[in-house]
Amino acid sequence: MLEQRRSRVPVYERNLDNIIGYVSAKDIVAIAWEGKVVIEDILRPIRFFPEAMAAVDILRHMRREHERIVIAVDEHGIVSGLVTFEDLVEELVGDVFSEHEGDPQAIVKEPDQIAIVRGETPIRDVNRALGLSLEESEGATTISGLCAKLGGGIPNTNARLAANDGTILVVLDASPRAVRRIRIIAATAAPEAAK
Repeated sequence: MLEQRRSRVPVYERNLDNIIGYVSAKDIVAIAWEGKVVIEDILRPIRFFPEAMAAVDILRHMRREHERIVIAVDEHGIVSGLVTFEDLVEELVGDVFSEHEGDPQAIVKEPDQIAIVRGETPIRDVNRALGLSLEESEGATTISGLCAKLGGGIPNTNARLAANDGTILVVLDASPRAVRRIRIIAATAAPEAAK
């Protein structure tokens, strides 16, 4: 929990597909003063939802039941992931930051004419900041929209897309609904930087 900065962690028996609940960092700290922590004493129940279920329905359930995490399973009941309340809110309203994360920069320049850019950054801001001429269009005014246009839909993480001016866009982080972070490599970058 300390290394990954997580406040809730699922607990399983024998294998990851047999999740039996989760523990909260607050519960662990509260009883740690007493000495030995027994997981069974602080184990909380966890709900399972089909991975194809609408995010808004899961969000309603979590709000109603005051739950912070749930587990997604595929059609065979195999665990496919963990969904947090924050994940769902961010899918609907955009990234949410805690007081510990600081102010995220939209464009972070790196050496060799490379930059890491947040998906919601307007194309015109990227062009201005990086001296590029990426095309805006009616359906693509942000870098995320440009990636979707170039990829013919929301591209997968690690997808490499070529823009009209020779710029390469590498998707670093994407959800099923949007591209969140992109590495932009200018056409004039050194050949080894574009790899």
